[in-house]
Amino acid sequence: MPFGGGTLRWPQLTGWGNAMRYLLTGDRFSAEEALRIGLVQEVVEPGRQAERAYEIALRIAKQALSRFKPRARQRKSPSSRAVRRRLSICSARRAG
Repeated sequence: MPFGGGTLRWPQLTGWGNAMRYLLTGDRFSAEEALRIGLVQEVVEPGRQAERAYEIALRIAKQALSRFKPRARQRKSPSSRAVRRRLSICSARRAG
């Protein structure tokens, strides 16, 4: 039995026709097809998923950190090393 609202959200994401084709037939589809119908934003090579996710997370973290710099003195954008350190602290807190 489906749960989590996926069968309700899928038509909103991919369009009624695309969603019904796969929901009613149970057909499988490739990553390229998922990209084409709008179910995913990007397709990466097998084995590179975690690396690409980390790249995106690092970019988001840099953007977020740059918005909270003090107005009185201008600081330069945080280094990749500083962002990685903060990300590892956050993930350690969630894991522990």
